[in-house]
Amino acid sequence: MDFAIDLLWVRNKKVGGIESYIRNLLDGFSSSLFSFHIYLLTSKDNSNTFKKYILDKRFTIIVCNIKSASVKKRIIWQNLHLGSLLKKNNINYCFEPYYCKPFLNTRKVKFITTIHDLQAIHFPKYFSRFKVLWMKFSWQEAIKSSIQVIAISNYVKKDIEDFSKKAVGKTKVIYNPIIINTKETILFEALQKKIQY
Repeated sequence: MDFAIDLLWVRNKKVGGIESYIRNLLDGFSSSLFSFHIYLLTSKDNSNTFKKYILDKRFTIIVCNIKSASVKKRIIWQNLHLGSLLKKNNINYCFEPYYCKPFLNTRKVKFITTIHDLQAIHFPKYFSRFKVLWMKFSWQEAIKSSIQVIAISNYVKKDIEDFSKKAVGKTKVIYNPIIINTKETILFEALQKKIQY
């Protein structure tokens, strides 16, 4: 199966947990034996951080004519050009690991979108008024126009479905992938034994 993953939002080491989420997921895909072809949609300023994946023939990098550093320009570019880029490359499915799915020019593409949490609703004091409104709008649009919504826990799934009735029946729980550092695990276990004695 061919599909794209939108990575235009990645600002290397500046997006926190969501960046770890997508990099762990890509590492998981790359270590699997499954047959697939994934187009990684990268920007001019984050493409190099994904170059290791082109050693695996199941991945193709498409560098888009935008820089991730400018969030506003990136959002505008996604809405004006992402749908056309996908259609031009005959890509019918696109995975959005971030809440900011484009809502213009994407009707012929089937999107799967992850919503990690609805923090802006529960803790609006930590966000600007504009950002709260923007995030609510983005979540509503993503839910309405995606064929599937991914929640990272049962709690988040219920929260999304309470927020939008359109999410009911199209939201699935897939936990965040993690990479376990076995060296750190061994050190932790050794430390735990010392504390117990």
